[in-house]
Amino acid sequence: KPMIAASVILMILLAAAVAVNLFAAGQTRIFWQTGYGDDIRNSRILVDEELDITFLGTYKNSVRAYDDKGHSIWTAEISGAVEAMAYDSERKWLIVGSQDRNVYIYGAVDGKKINVYALHGRVYDMDYDQTGGRLLVSSGVSKTKHEILVLDITSGDELSKISIKK
Repeated sequence: KPMIAASVILMILLAAAVAVNLFAAGQTRIFWQTGYGDDIRNSRILVDEELDITFLGTYKNSVRAYDDKGHSIWTAEISGAVEAMAYDSERKWLIVGSQDRNVYIYGAVDGKKINVYALHGRVYDMDYDQTGGRLLVSSGVSKTKHEILVLDITSGDELSKISIKK
C-alpha cells in the first residue's frame, strides 16, 4: 500500500509540473490534432507571428503554409527535399533551399514563386541577412567539392563564391 500511495502522489506531482510548465509557456492544451499530417517528419519549420502563418519545408518535396488554426493556405511542389529555410519579414518572402540544387523565394501570403536561383550542388544550409538582403548558402556537389555563396536576393546577383575542396 505505501508503494501505491507513493506512485499516486508522484503521478499527481508530475501532472502538476506539466500543467505549470505549459501555463508558463502560454500553452493551455496538451493534446490536439495539428492537421498537418504524417508526411512532415524531419521538416523545417518557420513562423511569421505577425501574419500568423507557419511554414513547413518537407522531405516530401513540398513547401507548405498554414494559418493559425492549422488550415492550409498554400502548397508549392519542388523537386527535392527542403534542407533550409529563411524568412524576410519586411518583404514577406520565404526563402527555401532544397536538395534539388535550387534556392526558391516565395511570397509568404500567396505562395507565388518570386524567383529561383540554380546552384551547382544541393543546399546544405543557409543564413540570411535581412538588412542587406544577402543570403549565405552552403552548397555541395560531392563529399570533396563544396561552395559557399553570397547571393543578393533582390537583384539575383552572386556577390561572392568560395570553392572548398575536402
